[in-house]
Amino acid sequence: MTKMLPARISTGFVPLFTLDSICHPYIHTAMKEFNVTHAATETAFDRALLLKDGKDPQHFDPCGHFEVNTRNAAVITPFYTPEATVALTEKSISSMVFYGRVLFTPNKALRRAIDTGLYITFHHDAIADMMMTTQDVPSCKLCTEHLIELYGKALELAKTLFPAAQKLLQNEKVSCPELDRTFDG
Repeated sequence: MTKMLPARISTGFVPLFTLDSICHPYIHTAMKEFNVTHAATETAFDRALLLKDGKDPQHFDPCGHFEVNTRNAAVITPFYTPEATVALTEKSISSMVFYGRVLFTPNKALRRAIDTGLYITFHHDAIADMMMTTQDVPSCKLCTEHLIELYGKALELAKTLFPAAQKLLQNEKVSCPELDRTFDG
């Protein structure tokens, strides 16, 4: 199991990192151009990918693959800003899993309660766009189409990054500019 961990981490992490580092710069531009939030853009993109894969976005657990622990957090912390710590990364991942499951719930009553609670607490504008929608969001249509193109490019790049990521996980020095950046590009 211990020897498998680096391979398991890089298999999940490299594509995610590559996708985010390629797509986030575009998302920041699209936010201004289309007056959409980062969360709305990513949620619409997630929805499109799930539908493309024949999955029901309302009944999919977006966090089912996460293993939240200190060891995994330690591996990915260097890919965040220099101020990031392993403890903060682990806490962030844990929060992301919790809120991801709550906001993607298929339970209609719970979704209504969450939506109402967000209004009451004045958090609706900041969080509601993270909830999986029951239908496509028209303002995100062009963004989603472009993100799907970038997704293809990210997958191709990710394939080339696995050997370098494996060396990094073995504490070997690697010269790889594509891995020497943050999730935002």
